[in-house]
Amino acid sequence: MRALIVEDDQNMGLSIKKELEKLAYAVDIERDGEKGSFLARTNDYDLIILDLVLPKLNGHQILKEIREDGKDSIIIAISCYDTMEDRLNWLNLGADDYLPKPFTMTELIARVKANNRRKNLKILPKILEYDDIKININTFEVFRNNKRIFLTKREFALLKFFILNSEQVLSKIVIMERIWDVNGDLISNTIETHIMRLRKKTEKHGKRLIHTINGHGYKLSKIN
Repeated sequence: MRALIVEDDQNMGLSIKKELEKLAYAVDIERDGEKGSFLARTNDYDLIILDLVLPKLNGHQILKEIREDGKDSIIIAISCYDTMEDRLNWLNLGADDYLPKPFTMTELIARVKANNRRKNLKILPKILEYDDIKININTFEVFRNNKRIFLTKREFALLKFFILNSEQVLSKIVIMERIWDVNGDLISNTIETHIMRLRKKTEKHGKRLIHTINGHGYKLSKIN
């Protein structure tokens, strides 16, 4: 999963990033409103945390541009303004939730989880299955042939992405864009290393399902 934080307070942005990474998000931070809008509209983020007061472009304008571009990311607006008019403005522009400042990270993460549950009820089942692999998207538990597999948050996100796109060839660029943040290094062997570890863990209890398609990428398939 990928998240974008558009917040000009560096300390707050880093604090939110730290908490989201605990939920297996790859997180980008942008302090500039124009750049934040560009990132939000040119990437596929699952979650956007959006402040109101920003340099160059305010949160209301960014939110309007995101929704006009057809992006359906979960957007949680945060603002030091907390009148009924402010709340209605955010919601009418397309925000999924609103949280006035100051707030605790515990409350923000609770809002993130609640919005994820609402979206997942409409889009994804709680349990995803492929062949003899089962993953619980709420508890991060993974089983193969009824045997528990312990994955890191990044490995879990990678396996979930493979299952949601099973039988499709996924390029390194596509994987990097969906699982890593914008600072991910495609030159390094980051993806290869994570896939090697994921294969090692899953193949303890079954045959290989993640195949390398030379010159193209990787594919989750029962047949190479």
